[in-house]
Amino acid sequence: MKQTQILLLIALLGAAAVGLPSLRGATITVTEASDSGPGTLRQAQRNSVKQNTPSQKAQPPFQTINTYTGIPVGGAGPVTVTATCVVMGPTSYPTLKAAFDAINAGTHQCDIIIDIVSSTNEGATPATLNGSGTLGAHYTSVLIRPVNDGVSVSGNPANGLGVVQLNGASNVTIDGDNPNTSGINRNLTIQNTATNTTILGQVVRIALATSGNNHADNDTIENLNLIGNATGRNISTATSTIGSENTTFGFLAGGDASTTPGATPAPITAVTTTVGA
Repeated sequence: MKQTQILLLIALLGAAAVGLPSLRGATITVTEASDSGPGTLRQAQRNSVKQNTPSQKAQPPFQTINTYTGIPVGGAGPVTVTATCVVMGPTSYPTLKAAFDAINAGTHQCDIIIDIVSSTNEGATPATLNGSGTLGAHYTSVLIRPVNDGVSVSGNPANGLGVVQLNGASNVTIDGDNPNTSGINRNLTIQNTATNTTILGQVVRIALATSGNNHADNDTIENLNLIGNATGRNISTATSTIGSENTTFGFLAGGDASTTPGATPAPITAVTTTVGA
């Protein structure tokens, strides 16, 4: 039998007549006048429907995502960084210092979030964040927060230094409230674990200088448990004006930053040149 080309109009009429699915924008070939079977209108329509049906992709395994970190719940850390420029992450680091070092080098830029997933020990070297525009650091804001309850950042810096230091850094927020739990709480502890006779120690420090690192604007420190190193020094026999009982700080905003932008702050040497709390 001579092969017959049936265009869209005939296909639609045939579909309406016999109750088959209609086809849009298709050309079908019929070689058999029978009602069903190979080469018939009915079989040609069925073949065309199969060819134009989108294939279904296999679904990925089910996974719970933490909407605050953008990573699977229970994964990564202890510190995770996300940013809106360059390496956006999430990128995991072993300590807050390591995360700060990456920001100082320009690895993460623009708006940055640092999530404290689990507790860290920073050791004897402070976690220091440089101001934006100094050396490799380029950011518009930095938010540091816990994403689990009861986590801590601790360190045992030498005399005159802090556990966490903002080195002329502006637009930084350290918020100890875990956004994954209801209410406003103090879910993050920062602790100076140096010996209780270490003098001039700090927990959180904003370091400034007369030039270079000479401003730190729009910084917020809130909802934190701050524990200094002079534990056990609130006793009647601890009366020295220069001992740790009178020279340690939970939070310190003061001098002794380097006048060279991005350089490490110097230890403070006296309480008379500082403004602290």
